Amino acid sequence: MEKNPITGVQIREERSSVLRTVGLYTIKGFTYKKGNEYELLVKKTTLANPPQDSGNVRYELISIVSQRKISLKRTSKLSLPQCSPQSSR
Repeated sequence: MEKNPITGVQIREERSSVLRTVGLYTIKGFTYKKGNEYELLVKKTTLANPPQDSGNVRYELISIVSQRKISLKRTSKLSLPQCSPQSSR
């Protein structure tokens, strides 16, 4: 078993300095590889009527803008540029 399993990733939306942690499998179509830092282009959808057992925001991968190897002693971050959020109705 891994000593320090990764259970979430830090994201920062475009034009924001605030980092927040989301679940590792929050971005549909994206698979995180340990030891890498990514910049992603994603589609952000805010659900009007989300299920009660989950959040109201969904992310879907459009493309990986950049990926680079990092030291495993450092925290990995994902930068998520906001891509025309659309509300589901």
